[in-house]
Amino acid sequence: MSSVDRELAAILAAGAYILDSLFLGLVNTAFLMVARRGGWYRGPSSGERVVYQARHGVISGGFRFVLPNSVVVSDRRFTVRIGWSRAALVNVPVQAILSITRSRWWWWWYASVVVAFIERTRTRRVRILVSPPEQAVLMTALGSVASIAAPMRAGASRHGTA
Repeated sequence: MSSVDRELAAILAAGAYILDSLFLGLVNTAFLMVARRGGWYRGPSSGERVVYQARHGVISGGFRFVLPNSVVVSDRRFTVRIGWSRAALVNVPVQAILSITRSRWWWWWYASVVVAFIERTRTRRVRILVSPPEQAVLMTALGSVASIAAPMRAGASRHGTA
């Protein structure tokens, strides 16, 4: 195989991965399932009421997902999808939410909402980057469905990592 063939194969593989990540999510879903995080996104079931749905940047596990990720809060679950794909970075029932914190991301000073939740047996956090007006809307939506004591939701943190 010549170097041109190797370069072409690398470009095609990278392009296929990027397109899969953006629109289908097979590779990302497989990776998330192997890492025992996230999984496959399924749309709202019958009788499930969507309280909040918007696209935001997300920081999870030290990785910043700058794609317009879909954040969905329903009366049954909290979900963060990667890009337009079916890969769900977070897909947990609302009962798994431990805390909701208004915050700012220290590097760019973006307003954010940090959601701590239990996934399987571990406590995880996801930071959702939002505009200041959208921060209040997201906090209200999460607070309306999660069964968390009010002091935990009202907590403020200026710094921190997700």
